[in-house]
Parts: sequence; C-alpha cells; structure tokens
Amino acid sequence: MAYVLGYWYADGSVEHNPSMRGNYIRVGSTDKSIIYSFRDALDSEHSISTRKDLPNSKTYYVLRIGSKKLYSQLTSLGITERKSKTITFPNVPRKFLPDFLRGYFDGDGCVYIEKGRKNKYKRVSVIFTSGSRLFLETLSNELHAIYKLSNKKITITKGGYSDAYQLRYSTRDSLGLFQCMYPTSIKNNLFLERKKKVFETYLQAKGIKGHQIDELRHTKGPIMRTRK
Repeated sequence: MAYVLGYWYADGSVEHNPSMRGNYIRVGSTDKSIIYSFRDALDSEHSISTRKDLPNSKTYYVLRIGSKKLYSQLTSLGITERKSKTITFPNVPRKFLPDFLRGYFDGDGCVYIEKGRKNKYKRVSVIFTSGSRLFLETLSNELHAIYKLSNKKITITKGGYSDAYQLRYSTRDSLGLFQCMYPTSIKNNLFLERKKKVFETYLQAKGIKGHQIDELRHTKGPIMRTRK
C-alpha cells in the first residue's frame, strides 16, 4: 500500500461531490499497466475509463473510486482537492519508504542517461518534481538522513500554467536511489518497467553489479566501465 500512496501523491486526487453525496479518489496515467496494478493493489473492481485529449495523443487511463474510507484516510493526511501546491511529506515508516518513494518516482519522477563522446554513457540522473517545495525539502532531508544521499537544494522551473520544483540527483546518488527503490525483496509488479530499465541499462553499460554500488558511491571522479 505504500507504493499506492506514493503514486497517488504524485498523480492522484480527491474529490468531494455534494450533489452526488460522494467522496472519490482518482488516479490516472498514460501507462495502462500501472493503473491496472494500482487497482489490483486496492483489491478494487471499479472500471477504468479512458480518454484522449487530442486525436494523436496517448490514451489516458483513469481509475475513480467512490470510498468514504479512502477519502477520509487521505484527507486526514492534510490532502486537499487541489493538493499539488500544498502536500507535505507523510509520516511513512522507514521499512515502507522504498515502496512509497518508488510510487512517487513512477508518478512524478524521471531518470535519464547522458551520453558523452562516441555515444558512450556518461552519467545517470534522477529528478523528482512537485508543486510543493516543502514536500521535496522533506524528501531530500529523509534521503540524506536514511540513505546518506547528498542534501540537495530545491530548484524551480517556470511553467506555462504554474511553477514546479525539482530535486535532482547525479550519478552516485541515483545509483543509491536504485538500490533503495528496487530491493531484491520486491515481490510484486508495482513499478514501471521502463524506468527501472534505464537504471539497468546504465549499470550494464558500465559493467556494474548490484553488490558494487555501495563501494562506487564512496568514490570520486568519473565512473569508468568495470572490468570483468
């Protein structure tokens, strides 16, 4: 459920509809598999609707659940209907933080590989985005305290409709995040395969095995390909 909460913090919303006497939670994505996995995790049989904003745009999948219990649980965390600017980091038990983080990353995070000369993989970076500066500041502090990641400053990006805040991590911290978010103990399919694959592509290109990440995180300078 921690993954579900994390993903919902990124791409979900709550809705109170007095005319229908209903309280709803809603989550959507262009990734069909994650919405179906989200529904399965909630043990829900609610239908998933689809829409296209433009003829050539990707299909958007939406799960909308009428539930006073879930609505109450989320609003008790301080969630409002227009939460993007106001969310604060929830009190997540440490053992569930990897799942929560992976959920939020799948919703409002990205990972990319930067290539250098001769198309060689140079570095891998992770970005978390939010409309709430406080949320990202607390996330940065948590990752620094628990996983010894760098204590990063929050940057702001100007958008057409509203500004957004970003928390950025470079290669060594990104590998630490990979360790955190994708432990070998994962027993479900609650993650976006395409994002996990970016990390794995970088590790494979550099010849890095999972057990070598801790050691590499404490080195300095460019990360060279590891010899077999």
